[in-house]
Amino acid sequence: MEPYTKCKYRAYIVNDIAPFMGHLPLEAVTQLTDAAWVLHLECPLRPSYE
Repeated sequence: MEPYTKCKYRAYIVNDIAPFMGHLPLEAVTQLTDAAWVLHLECPLRPSYE
């Protein structure tokens, strides 16, 4: 994997995934969690979950 690709993937995790579901154990992530996350990303005024 190219260094740039790793950097972009880490940025997606830090900026988009972790704020919404980073506190959940992997087993708790379901299709409903994923759907809620997608809606969260589509919201223009995303609240911070940190």
